[in-house]
Amino acid sequence: MATQSEIFSKYGRNFAANERIFGEGEIGAEMFIIQTGKVRISKHSKDVEKTLVVLEEGDFFGEMAVIDKGPRSATATAVEDTKCIALHEELFEQQMQ
Repeated sequence: MATQSEIFSKYGRNFAANERIFGEGEIGAEMFIIQTGKVRISKHSKDVEKTLVVLEEGDFFGEMAVIDKGPRSATATAVEDTKCIALHEELFEQQMQ
């Protein structure tokens, strides 16, 4: 079984505080699992960006765009320096089987 550092070296992504991970309306091919840090999920409504939720270590996001192959329904932004595991579409499907 692979160690956490081996998994992170292969699939890990670092995001700086306030860095956008993905934007609402973009086509997504990856989902993310937060290892450390926090991620804000937000959506535009009437020219105002509203925070839907702030996710923390162990939470995952972005899976719906991978499952339904549609555009992202919200924007994900790192609240602080954040490390995530990124699972691309093929790997996600293999894990689901």
